[in-house]
Amino acid sequence: MRGSRRLPAEIDAAQFLDLRHVNVARGERVVLHDVNLSIRSGEHVAILGPNGCGKTTLIMAMTCQVYPIVRPGMNVRIFGRERWI
Repeated sequence: MRGSRRLPAEIDAAQFLDLRHVNVARGERVVLHDVNLSIRSGEHVAILGPNGCGKTTLIMAMTCQVYPIVRPGMNVRIFGRERWI
């Protein structure tokens, strides 16, 4: 790595999770809108919010129990590997 440029997520071994422009629908309703989240390996993260704000849906998207809506610019990488194209 030269300067301040970062390596792409697929070759950055320290990257655990990278969500870019993720939208998730439950039934006909979009419940997560344009979520961007990056977590590095070993990092501790807390997901906080009021009831019904999408915490469980976010975790379900992170664990591949629900799938994001495929749109241009949407990207999901877990341990540097794309799960959905």
